[in-house]
Amino acid sequence: SFANNLSRVFIKLFNSGTSTWDGATAKVTVSGGTITNFDVIDGGSGYGAEKLEFDPSSMGSPTIGAAATYTSVGLSTSVGDVLQVTGVGTITDGYYRIASVPSTKTVSVATTSGDPSFLAGQYALNLGPAIAIASDDFESVSGISTFTCSSAHGLVIGSPFRIIDSSNNKLGDFTVKERVGVNTFSAKTDANLNGAVVLRKGMSAADATSDEEDEKINLIKKYFHKKTKIRCYEIKNLNLSSLIKIKVNYKQAGSDRLANAISLQNGKDNFIILDFGTATTFDVVEKKYYRGGIIAPGVKISLDTLSDKASLIPQINLKKIRNIVGNNTISAVRSGFFWGYIGLIDNIINLIKKETRKSFKLVITGGYSDLFRKSLKTRVIQNKDITIKGLIKIAKLIK
Repeated sequence: SFANNLSRVFIKLFNSGTSTWDGATAKVTVSGGTITNFDVIDGGSGYGAEKLEFDPSSMGSPTIGAAATYTSVGLSTSVGDVLQVTGVGTITDGYYRIASVPSTKTVSVATTSGDPSFLAGQYALNLGPAIAIASDDFESVSGISTFTCSSAHGLVIGSPFRIIDSSNNKLGDFTVKERVGVNTFSAKTDANLNGAVVLRKGMSAADATSDEEDEKINLIKKYFHKKTKIRCYEIKNLNLSSLIKIKVNYKQAGSDRLANAISLQNGKDNFIILDFGTATTFDVVEKKYYRGGIIAPGVKISLDTLSDKASLIPQINLKKIRNIVGNNTISAVRSGFFWGYIGLIDNIINLIKKETRKSFKLVITGGYSDLFRKSLKTRVIQNKDITIKGLIKIAKLIK
């Protein structure tokens, strides 16, 4: 029997029938000379399905007697954890999934042909469990993938990570763009990865904020580091009459919308310009006249507002969906936005034609033009450079 009314932590767990210790410890409670409860504090390493015995010298008994038997899995196998191999600056760090733990000083990992070689003197760091991917939603317009994981991902904005497939092939290294939720995050991947597992990186800076757009801004800053005088103009303060005749309240017309109209105006054709921006706007150009337009809610701002205000609706990347009736929250929201905006656009275009009794060429631009261009009833012309082309025409007025 053991000492009465004992509660101690860090009692060693020996391998069966020996005093060999592979690192496992437990908190043990003894009452009436019998172990009544224990909790494993440290799992040690290299354990299989085996019997482990409590160190009796720590509990007032000179002989081994009490034991715990683990029948199916080891006490702490670390199988499936992420192992980072690092410490040599001349080669790239390796990130792997642990396949097995043969002993207390040995692990085997899953590797593929593209992984770096191991060198003597490197360090192996256990970064914790790999994260299984439950779903991966890719938005082709923005190039952003939203990953929903089977468990908490533990990532924040700027965290570096790797995606691998079910055969442990590397699909790419990325940086978290947005922490959407405990189990969900997004990143700019520019491809539909269909990955299986997320490998969190360890000894790497988790403060990256740059993406493609930020890089462009930094290049501009670098160029203008020289002392350069830049003169800016508000285009509505210029005399635009030689480029287009404006038949609306001049001061209330958006400068970007005027630039779009000027870009297309050719004196003979009629245009409806559909711009998917902060707002979804329709601008009507009849030959050499800008007649005005319609302002509807923007796709992205509407989607974000719905997610912010409705607790059961997560952040969603919009994509084309075939079915009208959704079978879950995400597909229902996608259907509502995709087919809802298709209906809004088609109906407004028909109403413009009916009111003006004219035919028009439909030109679409802006972030979501790729998503909608093949689903509208009216034949469309996509022109993503329409605004800059209008500004180039306007710039020629400046002497």
